[in-house]
Amino acid sequence: WKRGMITYGGQGSGPGNFQFPRSVVVSPSNEIFVVDMDNRRVQVHSTEGVYLRHFPTVVPGTEDKAMQPHDVSIDANDTLWVVGRGEIHHHVVQYSRDGDAVTKFDLPNVPYFRGIAVDIRTNHIMVTEADVESEVKVFRPDGSLVRRFGNPEMRRPCYITVDKEGNTIVSDWGIHAVYMFDKSG
Repeated sequence: WKRGMITYGGQGSGPGNFQFPRSVVVSPSNEIFVVDMDNRRVQVHSTEGVYLRHFPTVVPGTEDKAMQPHDVSIDANDTLWVVGRGEIHHHVVQYSRDGDAVTKFDLPNVPYFRGIAVDIRTNHIMVTEADVESEVKVFRPDGSLVRRFGNPEMRRPCYITVDKEGNTIVSDWGIHAVYMFDKSG
């Protein structure tokens, strides 16, 4: 153990163990939400690394009972947005902090991981698209497309975040680069 560092987890399917942890986000109340991809769930831990709870990444109203989550973000209302792969579609699902599915919208199934971020200034959901159109798609919470943006050089955009001014930062593992876009994209 190194001073100032906490490590928790380990490979497995039990509480506190992970099968490919892909993404994390910290809530305003200092709970750490970890996307546990191959266990098809989100785990919740304290900032001390203590396991608190988990919930399955169910997809309401679809044939996909649970999705394989890829990324997680949190909005200004302290609810989670998770993007992941189902058998038929990719899904964006909003969950309460306790794991109740609130709403969802579907995306075409693509062979690549997607990233998700919420612009808390506008409550827009931003999702990376790394297929034919390598870009960022911006949605309203109901799933309606607001706009899309990117760079012609982008190949495999994946993880994404938005700063408090609305600037968007996107990692691209296809060309080993990071893009920074201003709030207009």
